[in-house]
Amino acid sequence: MQAVLKIIHRVCVLKFYERHAALLAFVFYVMFGLVQSNELIDFHQGLIFASLTSPLFYAAVLGVWTLYLIKIILFYEECFSLPQNSILKNFGLLAPRSQWMIFSYAIILAYLPVLIYSLFMIRLAFQHQLIGYGLGIIVFHSSAIGLGSWRLMHVINSTSSFALKMPRLWWGFRKPLPLIYLGLLANRLKLTFLLTKLSSVVCILCLWYLPVDHYEPRLAWLGLAFGLAGHGVILFEWRKFEDREFFFSRALPLATSYRFAMIGVAFLLLLIPESIVMFAQGLQIVDVSIGLVIGTAFLLFIYCTSYRHPLNNEQHLQRMLWLFLISFLMILSKFSIPFSILLLAVAWWQFKKHFDAYQPVAD
Repeated sequence: MQAVLKIIHRVCVLKFYERHAALLAFVFYVMFGLVQSNELIDFHQGLIFASLTSPLFYAAVLGVWTLYLIKIILFYEECFSLPQNSILKNFGLLAPRSQWMIFSYAIILAYLPVLIYSLFMIRLAFQHQLIGYGLGIIVFHSSAIGLGSWRLMHVINSTSSFALKMPRLWWGFRKPLPLIYLGLLANRLKLTFLLTKLSSVVCILCLWYLPVDHYEPRLAWLGLAFGLAGHGVILFEWRKFEDREFFFSRALPLATSYRFAMIGVAFLLLLIPESIVMFAQGLQIVDVSIGLVIGTAFLLFIYCTSYRHPLNNEQHLQRMLWLFLISFLMILSKFSIPFSILLLAVAWWQFKKHFDAYQPVAD
């Protein structure tokens, strides 16, 4: 059994952390690196208590955990399907109980960051007599790990295709330019889209429920800034789609200003879930509109400045991080509107200057 665990650890668990190291490091930095050390405990206690007292916030947290677990299962299924990992198919010769224990072990190791944070949530729930919420977390994790292990057992013992595939959506009409980009999310990046939107909503709710004695829309905008930083994968996939499959659109007789405006509309549509959440939490319509302007300016700036150089994931993530930090400071300093206008102006200038001259580099 020890040799089997060593194989699953090396082939699946370590590969999962290698592929998702950047994402996990970014989440860790957001959760722990942006808060001063003397305020770290109070911040997380307030965050946990807010999630344990708001059913909507609690459901959103469980939703994010569910999507993270699905990501783990899909990654393991991908590992099982690779020809070089055909040795994993021999796990089907083991007894069902042994298979269940092996796959539970693999899921728990990949799920460990969530489980560790959940221990503090359960402890705080029982301390404040929120026993139902604490037991709910225990039941959720136990059920999730059990169902995930059952799914992997089914995959390893099945002769059909390994991959768990989400259904593709069919659009039965001519799509305008913004919906072409959104259609990419609906057809190919559904899980990425759901994870990004849920994490963005959770960030907004986390900051909005911080205890203050007056109406403060900047809390929601700060949460939105955290959520926008997580949109880097979507922006990169859109730009990659442009370079590889949609490059012919440059030959279409479309004005540069029209292209820029349509990309802005795509970003406005992309931010509809965040705007609904902000409005539902009591923000005035004017403040929700300002939040949409901040978000659109943020995404447009990142998107348009990427035309300056050939597409590079590392440079893209660095731009996202630096713009997030600057936006965070601008929102705190009450310069949200002028900063957003500046971002829009620079985005338009960069797009007009570099779009026509941009040439993608072959892989």
